[in-house]
Amino acid sequence: MVINKKVYMEDMYPHDNYIFEEDEDRNEKKSSFQLQDYFGPVLTKNLNESNLVVFYDFKKKKFKRLYNLSKRLKLDLRFVLIRTEPRIIIPSQYNEKIEKLFDLIIDFGSVHKNNLKHIKGEVWPVSPEVFRKVSLNFCDGDLIDKAILISSNKNNFMKDNLYILRKKVVDELSLLVDVYGDGWRNFNINFVRQLIGAIFLGIINYKQSIVFSREVICSISWPKRSANRYLKVRSKANYYKLYKVILVIENSGEYLSEKLFEALASGRPVVYVGTDLEKWGIPSDVYVKANKSLESIRDCVEELVHNVELGKNICRNAQDWLQKKSTLEKFSREKVFQRTATLVQIHANDNCTTCF
Repeated sequence: MVINKKVYMEDMYPHDNYIFEEDEDRNEKKSSFQLQDYFGPVLTKNLNESNLVVFYDFKKKKFKRLYNLSKRLKLDLRFVLIRTEPRIIIPSQYNEKIEKLFDLIIDFGSVHKNNLKHIKGEVWPVSPEVFRKVSLNFCDGDLIDKAILISSNKNNFMKDNLYILRKKVVDELSLLVDVYGDGWRNFNINFVRQLIGAIFLGIINYKQSIVFSREVICSISWPKRSANRYLKVRSKANYYKLYKVILVIENSGEYLSEKLFEALASGRPVVYVGTDLEKWGIPSDVYVKANKSLESIRDCVEELVHNVELGKNICRNAQDWLQKKSTLEKFSREKVFQRTATLVQIHANDNCTTCF
């Protein structure tokens, strides 16, 4: 019988593959806190001492192993799921049967609609580097008259995904957009594996996918050499400052990730394609919203490339908003982790309704 509540976590918080910093040689110590750090003395690595297990995204084998182990050890465990991926990436964890296995679900950056009271929404935890004040420099003659898109070339055939739109932008708006990231230029076995995985995901989730659509076949963008395709970069900020415009296309329309915040912090005007940002309390004057169409994206990028004053105003608004205390309190990683840890501990004493 566990008297004091303890939190058991196996997973570490997933980080973005790219580094966002203005200077790779910066001597300042970076914040590397994980969610685990905010549980303090109630965190344990011993399942026998815990009465609460926290997962990052649903993994059936791991959940089943821990659940069965808890039954053998006669532990009264409660289960918490933190969803860091949208439906299009891991559709199974949005299944109602899966959702009922957990006493508490916290969605990072998702606007997934549900009627279940134990599902809570939370903003995506943003790196503290984003909220540093940057000097705005608009040396028009030194900037590339295009937009930059930093994103991996991934295949996904689930409905409402924006991966297909990214591919269309890169292929059909090559005169306006340069892309950096994995899979756009080099052909390798990993791309084939990823393609097979996307097809398999679409087949097993056929009700939510468009895997049998002609549009899907046409959307497969094989890695190839092209004037606007480049390799993966190490630092987003160092490449963002080379271009007049930044194009941000989310993974899906129900998801808000760190991509927008890192673009806003770069000192360049941002064209955004994704979720409704007003629902997250982000003012409309800090970015330019484009519809999910090539025509809209083209028009927005061209306007910012040629209208320097408009771009300057947007960048100033973005910097002012990022420097506000209310913005930091809501979106910074530290505050998000604090709220999440508090919410998890509050639910630690709830009655366990989990069954497998």
